[in-house]
Amino acid sequence: MLRLHADVHGAAGEDEDLPHTAAGDWTPHVTLARRVRLADIAAVLPLIGGEIRARAGRLRRWDKRSATVTDLGGFDGRNENAGVPGDDDPVNAS
Repeated sequence: MLRLHADVHGAAGEDEDLPHTAAGDWTPHVTLARRVRLADIAAVLPLIGGEIRARAGRLRRWDKRSATVTDLGGFDGRNENAGVPGDDDPVNAS
């Protein structure tokens, strides 16, 4: 995830990112569940299991300031050496 993030960040170019979103300062994470009530955490945690292996197929950017999500586009995540979308499916940050 760190390599993918650095590649996407580099391809997107300079912007007014928050310091913790810059390549090297970002904490990789995935959403495993949404809207789990605090009272249900103990019951949900064992469901996560061990290591999770996955490939990204679509990127989006959360902007906390405006509380909006920007779809950055999809790509073929099957190539383990590819960090960013190919020429046939470029990142669309607009």
